[in-house]
Amino acid sequence: MDFGSLYLMGPIMLSRMLHVRPTAETKRERHDHFALAMAIERPTTPLEYVQDTGSQITDIVTTSYNSLIVSQRFLSVLEEHRFSGWTTYPVRIYLLNGHEVPDYYGFAVTGRCGAIDDSLSSHIIREPRSDRKNKPNANPYDAWIGFYFHSETWDGSDIFTVNGCPRHILVTEKVKKLLEENKIIGFIITPSHELKWPKGVVENKISWFQSYKNLIRRIGRAVSITNK
Repeated sequence: MDFGSLYLMGPIMLSRMLHVRPTAETKRERHDHFALAMAIERPTTPLEYVQDTGSQITDIVTTSYNSLIVSQRFLSVLEEHRFSGWTTYPVRIYLLNGHEVPDYYGFAVTGRCGAIDDSLSSHIIREPRSDRKNKPNANPYDAWIGFYFHSETWDGSDIFTVNGCPRHILVTEKVKKLLEENKIIGFIITPSHELKWPKGVVENKISWFQSYKNLIRRIGRAVSITNK
């Protein structure tokens, strides 16, 4: 299996980009947003979200529930080329001024592969980041290069999650290429075989959201698409 043709895809985490939170009514409905993101659950009525931070509207909108909302532009690429492994659910996004942002949908991944096997990756010792967010006494930590799974556990979908975890979304090279060609913005794509990831991410020893932010921060080389 050619892992060089698989890529980890996720949103760019920048403060200027629109990030939304569920309305009080949506919170009261108590949806399982992990189940929504994995297409295990689908709401019958739109989930409502309101602007939380940021104002730049891209093709991928993040939420405080760690689920993803995507534009019709994004979906049109997937539909036109009949990419497999995904579905949607209805949402509504409102800005703080009350205006609705049209043509956005909750994004769920139906494609699957098995768990990441770190024995297939190269083990390294990474030095702590030197920026001001790190503790002065931070120590080197164990990490791996390459995001590998056993090929027989992959269902063959163009878009799929690692062991059913919707924050670890992998896409094929064709998906990556066509998203870039169509200038879909707001996401970052990392070659799976070049990804540097810390111990504990796949073992669920650190929080889901923090693990995703760590993955994005610690990548070796990434292809990002954003507004200039």
